[in-house]
Amino acid sequence: MVNPLGNLEPPSLRPHTQCAFAPGNTRYVLVSFALTVMSLLATAQAQSPDVSFELEVLPVLTQAGCNSGACHGAAAGRGNLFLSLWGSNPSADFQQIVIEHQSRRINFESPSDSLLIAKPTGRIAHEGSELFEPQSPQAQLLERWISQGAQRGAPANITSLSIESLPIEIEPTTTKSSANDSRAIKSPANTHSVFHLRTFASLQNGTRIDVTDRTKWESDPNGAITLTPALNPDANQQTTPNQPTTPNQPTTPNQPITSNQLIRVELNQPGRHTLVARFGPAFQAISLVAPYPANTTTRTNPSSPQASAGTSAATSVDSSHKKSTSNPIDLRIQRGLDQANLTPANTIDDLSWLRRVYLDLTGKLPSAADILSFEQ
Repeated sequence: MVNPLGNLEPPSLRPHTQCAFAPGNTRYVLVSFALTVMSLLATAQAQSPDVSFELEVLPVLTQAGCNSGACHGAAAGRGNLFLSLWGSNPSADFQQIVIEHQSRRINFESPSDSLLIAKPTGRIAHEGSELFEPQSPQAQLLERWISQGAQRGAPANITSLSIESLPIEIEPTTTKSSANDSRAIKSPANTHSVFHLRTFASLQNGTRIDVTDRTKWESDPNGAITLTPALNPDANQQTTPNQPTTPNQPTTPNQPITSNQLIRVELNQPGRHTLVARFGPAFQAISLVAPYPANTTTRTNPSSPQASAGTSAATSVDSSHKKSTSNPIDLRIQRGLDQANLTPANTIDDLSWLRRVYLDLTGKLPSAADILSFEQ
């Protein structure tokens, strides 16, 4: 505040302030009001770190699908807004969002009324419908970025994205005993595999940041994979001010997971599944394997003397295969089979192998001349 002598003093040191608009006081009151507003703005900016366009704003749009190939990331764009696919060109995206069309998409006087926020929140008609709620962490982050001046900031220069996986867990599947019985029964025979994942982005300056909360995840939409938040034991390493998500609540593209949490991946079907993580121009794929349940009926070879004696040849074939093989390709295949809890097929005779190779490569059976040439 400015006292009548023209000196600046904190408001808390004065019991009251004379605000009468008398001819002699008007100048002091106006100057005092301006300084107070500037002080409040400076305090708010000091308490709220600058929002990064490349590391925070664009990932919000990516998670919501705004820059996907089906929306503004298409070559033809949507509604005269042309965004790079998955935020691969931040400079061009900044030009489109902030500069083009006389900055009509940004409202500096009222950030919450900006088209960048009003359309995806459904306040203004939007072909892509409502992508996130007006009071969601995504909308609050965009509003804070605009209130800070919608700055481009220094390029982040994302070089790579890595995924870290914690050890696998095997959990029994919960089922109901009958349609009219609400009691849950955990069956050890039907299990699903659970992984905990985190994503880290590496920048050109050597910085490595946790971007789990800002990562776009993609998988086959067949219900085989379920993504949910999980508590992060290193919660004190939170890097963004986003509001935490309720644990054990399934996530959607419109509900990002805060960075003090992990990604809990449930594989609901046995086999190998691929999950793709995207952050800016970087992406990384990870293959997760859910083992098949133990099979009580094993494959046997009718020509095997052990099978004819009434014992399973699968175990002996599997163990002999592991001991005898030294081929790196066979070893890699065997590791995959072990992860999936599968037993490799028994060894076949040479002519059967030849027939399969010909069918795979040419679609035809080998001729008699080919068979004779192979036997020689």
